[in-house]
Amino acid sequence: MDITLLSYGSRGDVQPYLALARALRFVGHHVRLVAPPNFAPLVHDYEVEFCPVGVDLQAYLNERIKTLAQSGNVVRNLRSLRNEMLPIIDDVARDTWQACKERHGDRRWSGGL
Repeated sequence: MDITLLSYGSRGDVQPYLALARALRFVGHHVRLVAPPNFAPLVHDYEVEFCPVGVDLQAYLNERIKTLAQSGNVVRNLRSLRNEMLPIIDDVARDTWQACKERHGDRRWSGGL
């Protein structure tokens, strides 16, 4: 059976899905993990097919929060961050949907969709 697992967030969000992918592979399933691109080395170490989507969310938010924290208006900064995140969320949703529609093994997921 072809199975696509989706996870987005920190290593603590992605790593359990990687463990699940390995267990599913062990019992004969073909598994693809869809996650942020910064997890490619980790996933490839375990020989699970990988499809990167979105951005390194932690790095992005850490950088933006530093910049936004220098300004004094918290509400305006949160609105600004939300507005910046909306296109990223749209891209992640579109790319994740595409990854789910693709047949396993048909594409090499080395540089995104």
